[in-house]
Amino acid sequence: MARLSCLLVTLAVCFLFSNVHARPMTHFHFYGKIECPKDVMRYQIYARDNDWSIDELGKTPYRVARKPYSYDLKVSTDSSEAGAFYEVALVISHNCTDDGSNKYYGFLPPTPDGPGRFDKFKDHVLKVNFPNILNAEHEITKNDW
Repeated sequence: MARLSCLLVTLAVCFLFSNVHARPMTHFHFYGKIECPKDVMRYQIYARDNDWSIDELGKTPYRVARKPYSYDLKVSTDSSEAGAFYEVALVISHNCTDDGSNKYYGFLPPTPDGPGRFDKFKDHVLKVNFPNILNAEHEITKNDW
């Protein structure tokens, strides 16, 4: 009985201290349609954050799909970086090209606070459609922010 009491007290203390250092989370949910005139396309969607460097927040699995094309990307982060907001870009790796080669096309999604700008410690749900991406190519760089 004494062992059980000691074990329960130890578990309670560990639980309390494990939650002391918990960080607030920021959640992103991006979804939408992708326009491409090709009947079949291979693609993957990335969410990238610009802080001291451009980091990948998350990505979808590669898909090989037929029309209509769509995506659904959910990402969570612990908001450990300095600042009150995230600067997020969406990037698609795709082969919607005349010759079937792979290209990257990225842009800053529109938000009420400015392109690609998302407040921390909130849940963000945003429908973002990729316009006709036939042969579209634009690699996100620091200059985009």
